[in-house]
Amino acid sequence: MSHETLTDLVPDSMEVRSLRKGSMYDPVIAGPEERDHALAWMRRNLPCIRAALLATDPALMGLLAGYP
Repeated sequence: MSHETLTDLVPDSMEVRSLRKGSMYDPVIAGPEERDHALAWMRRNLPCIRAALLATDPALMGLLAGYP
């Protein structure tokens, strides 16, 4: 997995953040479809983030061992 996979991480994470915020304060803004979108984003990006962190600093393995 390369760091290029993470090029859209910040814009994408801002979208997911706004969906999370919307789901807390305005259920009209973020419903089940938006929740599914956020979960798909996490499933797609969190493994890439983990891989990038470990590639940068293998000593993080102990801290990230519980996360696939």
